[in-house]
Amino acid sequence: MLRTATRLVGRPQKALVARSRPSSSSAAHDGHRTHEQDDTFYPKEGFGAPIWRKTFICTIAAVFFYEYLGAPGDNDRPWVTGTAATESLTDIASTRAANEAALLAERQLVRSATRPPIYRSRNPEDFNNISPYGNAVGMTVHWSEPVKGTAQLVKALEAQKK
Repeated sequence: MLRTATRLVGRPQKALVARSRPSSSSAAHDGHRTHEQDDTFYPKEGFGAPIWRKTFICTIAAVFFYEYLGAPGDNDRPWVTGTAATESLTDIASTRAANEAALLAERQLVRSATRPPIYRSRNPEDFNNISPYGNAVGMTVHWSEPVKGTAQLVKALEAQKK
């Protein structure tokens, strides 16, 4: 019987106790012969694998490139170092020019700075009195009706001017 089938069905308690005791008979080892062989092919593990060969070849190529292709002549710099040096010199010059231009612009900005104008009020407490949030209930004037009276007042003033 397969092991998974016995797990699904369950074992009686006696079988569990009987199996938990160590056995010195050869009957306990008979189950090893009945297992099927694993037919999967596993390659031999070692440093002969393709990844290790490629790594070794790349390392040798890098050492060769560094030692022989990068070696300077009499007064000649290596190609990589020479290219980096000329690029860094132009970068340094352009960086200095940009820094000086930014410094001049900042100095001009600081020199041209002025203080903001201050508008002084004779009675600053008027702002608190005018605010609608500072008024108590009933302290404001109701302005919805006087529109009619204002028109009559304007006519009266025009009549007086004539």
